[in-house]
Amino acid sequence: KSKHRRLWAVLLTLGLLLGFGALFGDLCGAFVKRRCGIERGRPAPLLDQLDFVIGAFAFAYLFGSVALQSSWFVLLFVITPVLHLFANGIGFLLKVKKEPW
Repeated sequence: KSKHRRLWAVLLTLGLLLGFGALFGDLCGAFVKRRCGIERGRPAPLLDQLDFVIGAFAFAYLFGSVALQSSWFVLLFVITPVLHLFANGIGFLLKVKKEPW
């Protein structure tokens, strides 16, 4: 039973770190966009898709919860922009989003 509690504690901690890290990464991405003069809601290729991934991994890494494997990092860097653009395109076609980005 203690193994299950320990596992749940690790998973909860990792989930919180990844979630807060993603939010922080997105906040930093918005800050960079504003400093570069990019208006709110305007696209910033790759920054819009990867800022939260970088933040999530950075938080998890800094707090020692994740041993980053370069293969996972590279995989997420390749897959995330593709999935992001695909999901936004579907939202645009379904008229849920005003812009396709």
